[in-house]
Amino acid sequence: MALPRPFLTGLVLLTLLLLAIYHGSQQVWPFELAEWRFYVLLLFFLLITIFNHSLMKSSIGKRPTLFANRYMMGVVLKLILSLVLFIAIAINSPDAEKIPFGLAFLLSYLAFNAFASRQMLKLKPTDT
Repeated sequence: MALPRPFLTGLVLLTLLLLAIYHGSQQVWPFELAEWRFYVLLLFFLLITIFNHSLMKSSIGKRPTLFANRYMMGVVLKLILSLVLFIAIAINSPDAEKIPFGLAFLLSYLAFNAFASRQMLKLKPTDT
């Protein structure tokens, strides 16, 4: 099932915006955050958002309980995988990078969740 162009365009724009914020913050703030950690973070959120959207889109026209079950499964899966990724990267980060990484993680998590929620509200049963 192909994803709609506005969804992908918005997702790419959000990712580019977060990259711009990250690179801009590197010029202003007194700390350094290893780039690979941030890129892994963005790639993870990008892929999990696409997966969740595909899951929601495939179940929107079916039984309401199926949609609710898939929605909750997607939310729990994203939360648990995000927590595992956060802990894995935070444990392996130097102490000076833990707080900046936590802030970048929180900003990315909230931004991608807000985007995904907004896109989910646009789904209609005729979109299947």
